[in-house]
Amino acid sequence: MKILLISAIIIGLVFSCKKDDKKQDSTIPLTTEQKIRNNWSIENIIDCNYIGSSTMLDNKDTLYKSGSIDFGDDNKAYADFGGDLDTVDYLIVSDNSLDFDGERYEIIELTTSKFTFKYFHRSDTPYYDNIVTLKRQ
Repeated sequence: MKILLISAIIIGLVFSCKKDDKKQDSTIPLTTEQKIRNNWSIENIIDCNYIGSSTMLDNKDTLYKSGSIDFGDDNKAYADFGGDLDTVDYLIVSDNSLDFDGERYEIIELTTSKFTFKYFHRSDTPYYDNIVTLKRQ
């Protein structure tokens, strides 16, 4: 009888320890890299064109409202723009920026379900911004 009681206590301790470990693992926040590396649906890609070297809006074009971008482990983004396929290099520079197709983008929002990044073109005129908004597939 004592052996059964001791066995039950040991089994209870082993299973309770494993449950605690799982709780701790689920609370570890994801890194920027872990959040980005996924297949995302394109919510929209917008170009904001400005007048000359000002930030006075000239026009705003929505380029895409569908498609997908898959950020792979190989630092390549595989894009499908309604059947037009493209592959570009990307590099996560920091929690707030990434290089995408040779340009530096600012990460505006990054959650497990939404990813928005923006390019500010200010090196010559006319100025423009490129805003990419993605949602998790």
